[in-house]
Amino acid sequence: NITAQLNVGMCLEFGDGVAIDLTEAAIWYERAAEYGDYFAQASLGRLYALGEGVRQDFVQAYKWLKLSQLAEDAVQPNQLYDPCEELAKQMSAVELADAEMQIEQWKPKKKKELAPAFRVQEKIAIRARYLKRGPPLT
Repeated sequence: NITAQLNVGMCLEFGDGVAIDLTEAAIWYERAAEYGDYFAQASLGRLYALGEGVRQDFVQAYKWLKLSQLAEDAVQPNQLYDPCEELAKQMSAVELADAEMQIEQWKPKKKKELAPAFRVQEKIAIRARYLKRGPPLT
């Protein structure tokens, strides 16, 4: 679940109910970002820009921040401050071209279909029977 991945990342970044772990937060943000979650993309981009939990990488920071801005459901960026503009000032022409190429080639992962409810109920029933009887003898 993409929302759950984002929420785990946020809990790990801000220490909500767990110890702060920025490296793990980046992993969970990336999982959600790869499916196109703009908030996860922005959060991951920020971590790359600051070098928090990940090795500082302006190319990755620019890529994720720009993808978050391009998302259809994203909140429009602040007109007074564009983090991508600020990052571009710190990047070489080669780095900027690399980031733009990665953005152009990026495609979100396909969201997995959830199993129909009856299949889930069926699996629960099978597990319950298995636990009651024990494993089959071979």
